[in-house]
Amino acid sequence: MKYVLLCIFLCSKLFAQHTISGTVIDATTQSPLAFASIKADNGSTTGSDLNGQFTLESANEITHITVSYIGYKSKKVAVSRDPKLALKISLEPAENALEEVTVNYVNPAHAIIRKVIANKKKNNPNSLGSFTYNCYNKMMLNVRHTDSAHTKVDMSKHAFMMESITKRKFLKPDLSEETVTATRVSGFQNPAFAAVMTDFQPFSFYEDDIRMLDKHYLNPIANGSLDKYQFRLEETRASLRDTVYVISFAPRKGKNFDALKGQLFINSNGYAVQNVVASPAEKKKVELRIRQQYQFTGGQWFPEKMNFALVFNDYPAKQMYMVMDGKSYIDSVQINPALRRRDFGIESVRIAADATRKDSLFWDQFRKEKINSVDLKTYRLLDSVGREHNMDRIVAGIARFIEGRLPIGPIDIDLNRTFTYNKYEGLRLGTGIYTNDKLFRNFTVGAFYGYGLNDEESKYGGEFIYTLSRNHEFRIGAQYYHDLAETGIFGADLSRKSLFGYRKYIASRFDMKDGENFWVEFRSFRWFKWKFSMATEAVTLKYPYAFFPTPLVPVTDYHNTSLNVNMRFAFRERLSTMFGQRTSSGTDFPVLNVSYTRGLKQVLDGELSYNRFEAQVDQSFYTKNFGTTSYTLQGGYVDTPLPYGLMFTGEGSYDREVPVIMKNTFQTMRPYEFLSDRYVNIFLSHHFSGLLFKAGQFQPGISLHTNAGWGDISRPYVHNTDYRIKRNWFFESGLQLDSLLKADYFGIANAGFGIGAYYRYGAYSLPDFKDNIALKATFTFTLK
Repeated sequence: MKYVLLCIFLCSKLFAQHTISGTVIDATTQSPLAFASIKADNGSTTGSDLNGQFTLESANEITHITVSYIGYKSKKVAVSRDPKLALKISLEPAENALEEVTVNYVNPAHAIIRKVIANKKKNNPNSLGSFTYNCYNKMMLNVRHTDSAHTKVDMSKHAFMMESITKRKFLKPDLSEETVTATRVSGFQNPAFAAVMTDFQPFSFYEDDIRMLDKHYLNPIANGSLDKYQFRLEETRASLRDTVYVISFAPRKGKNFDALKGQLFINSNGYAVQNVVASPAEKKKVELRIRQQYQFTGGQWFPEKMNFALVFNDYPAKQMYMVMDGKSYIDSVQINPALRRRDFGIESVRIAADATRKDSLFWDQFRKEKINSVDLKTYRLLDSVGREHNMDRIVAGIARFIEGRLPIGPIDIDLNRTFTYNKYEGLRLGTGIYTNDKLFRNFTVGAFYGYGLNDEESKYGGEFIYTLSRNHEFRIGAQYYHDLAETGIFGADLSRKSLFGYRKYIASRFDMKDGENFWVEFRSFRWFKWKFSMATEAVTLKYPYAFFPTPLVPVTDYHNTSLNVNMRFAFRERLSTMFGQRTSSGTDFPVLNVSYTRGLKQVLDGELSYNRFEAQVDQSFYTKNFGTTSYTLQGGYVDTPLPYGLMFTGEGSYDREVPVIMKNTFQTMRPYEFLSDRYVNIFLSHHFSGLLFKAGQFQPGISLHTNAGWGDISRPYVHNTDYRIKRNWFFESGLQLDSLLKADYFGIANAGFGIGAYYRYGAYSLPDFKDNIALKATFTFTLK
């Protein structure tokens, strides 16, 4: 037997003596061309991989090869006799695009695509009951010239480089957890962030909606795609016992939708996607191009390699472009392992505590690409620069700034309390200061001070917060405050506390509250967040008003002691922790906020006994070929008459001096126009994105809005002030056009300025027609 094996080995070496290798690239961008077809003059064939690389072995001598790729001119290349010399073959883009067939013709690609669509559920890895895998991710940032004559760009190192090793587990329908076991980022000593594959491209190319950057694209193998896309069978390749159909796709002429273009490589084994190359059909300044390769393992097609190129065209200058190349290698795949819900943590992506401290032996064990001299030089140079300029601190500071905090050493400046403005105080001078993790790991102490230039009053306070469990977000705190609070704010709505919430700027009715608050908050059962608080407050009204709970006995100032419970439920919310802060990337399901407040009379000098309920449900979802729909439902109820500040008002946002669209408010309603002790509000909007209108660079975002509200009050005579009651439904509708004017932002993004027009109608329309119309500005920020 050993002689037989020896003969087989020698024969294999004898008959595979002609070997050539090389890389296929785009002549203009120098980017690799995945899955190019390589045919030798002796009949041997092969294809390039995701990185554009290929190896062709043949028993017969090879003198020439012909390289072809969809959308490019084929090229015949002479083969060197030196087997160690790798070829670098650049292809020029073809001038002719994919032409649409309009004559009577049975397109063979359509029959194949129909079979792909029919088998989507079976081939989609997200349809599996469960799976696990390991993944090695590598990303490199480089600047290149579109003109190959330029040679000044330093190719000896990358401008930036990042690696990560992750372990992912999945349980149907969409319970997912990805643990970053190792991460390394050039220029950072202890990076508190990492890259995972799904940050830049979808894990599976079977979903109808392909999300890339900030856009939704219709999948060419979605139901109904044959009416939107033009397909062409370009090539048929033999693959062992199967056949691979190479099909190009592009949007049909005259079809206005967010489309992709590229190639599908369909394997006859289950009519599954074996390879895919896709990019937006419409050329943009910032483009994401993806390349995916699947393998058949355990009776299931599963992703094996996934690459992307994030290209910044004409950036940082003309005839130059910046590109982030990403590569992901999947291995150790287990199909349908025994997983349970309790095997999953709270976060969908988490970084292991020792992820930044893994040694070279660990990295070498998992790297699917050997680290080369360019990579080593990148780490060596950028790490030294990062240490010199303390890049860890700078990036962490930027992350905190986005959250409304400015870190300065061991303290944070609270930007939400720094130089604020409203109609009552005017400009408030002051700030807030809080300790951060550099001083105490689990303990925070803070204080604030502010002085209103209009009301000429000081506001101040302090608080402490102790974190018992970061994983469960379990915190306790206490605070003292002498501060203003706007009347009628929805208890679970945090938008007015946001750094970028416009509604707070037009507030003009405030109560001064001098009080103490004790609270505890935590997360439970994964999707629930709770906050329990008890407050006792001396309330002084800062507007003309009197409350008459009994006739002839007016009440202006009062003491209120209350117990409050806030609950937030976000089913299957995607959570991750970056820079020490837990963040949410949203959920596809409705988010519920509920607030209940109980007034405690004769407790800590409390004068009021009441029950106050509020609830809010909001959701946004994308519908294929239709766009994004968003809705918010609000409701509230108070079981007894209360002073003005504890009732429901302030949902209007019409202000001539601040004509800006403010989310989840009535755009034509004046602030404090209506007063209620029970109410229901509905805010409904639909954004068509670019589905309705595109004309070159002029592509306004078009959205429609309809808002409705109802309210009532049980004993209106107890409130001595001007107000209205909306016992009938209040209606308004509007048309919003975003990005009518665009301002360039570093050459890669647009700050868009638009307009919205809203009209008030129904029972509460105003006598003068022009008073029912509100024209407001919109501001958006989008990639070019």
